Amino acid sequence: MSTDSIQRDTLEVDILCVGAGVASLATALRLLRRCDENKFEKPSIMVIEKGAQVGAHILSGAVLDPTPLLDLLTAEERAAMPVQSLVKEETVCRLTATGSLRVPWVPAAMCAHGLPIISLSQFVRWLGGLADGAGAEIYTDMPAAELLWEGDRVAGVRLRYPGQGRGSWRRRGGLSHR
Repeated sequence: MSTDSIQRDTLEVDILCVGAGVASLATALRLLRRCDENKFEKPSIMVIEKGAQVGAHILSGAVLDPTPLLDLLTAEERAAMPVQSLVKEETVCRLTATGSLRVPWVPAAMCAHGLPIISLSQFVRWLGGLADGAGAEIYTDMPAAELLWEGDRVAGVRLRYPGQGRGSWRRRGGLSHR
């Protein structure tokens, strides 16, 4: 049986973001807020995430430069960001086969003194709450299986049913998002 002959449910949205990472969530939040500011009708924005929850596949911590967030977040939202600590000390070392040698200066591009240290998974969960509050629809446990094409443009994605492996023959069916 050809997978093209299987009937699937289709859900139409104006904007579909695949993966609930920082880029997708910031995009959804920015677009929705810009529509509010300019009194435009809000588009339907859906974010699909393969993980069981937003932030489930974000495992790293990071030093965050908050400058790009100045235009995205209000002062109150920036104050409420989930910050673990602030950078208090910086050291640059040259690694050798048997140890390390401390470099006596920190290059300007690597200076992070006073910047926030965050858990990216907590930050993404928090940002997801803001995007959801602004009107984005965020769905978890929805892994994308393949792109849907209309001519030479991507028109959507086909979702894989939960529990199906990447190479599974049971992949047929599913829900399409356009």
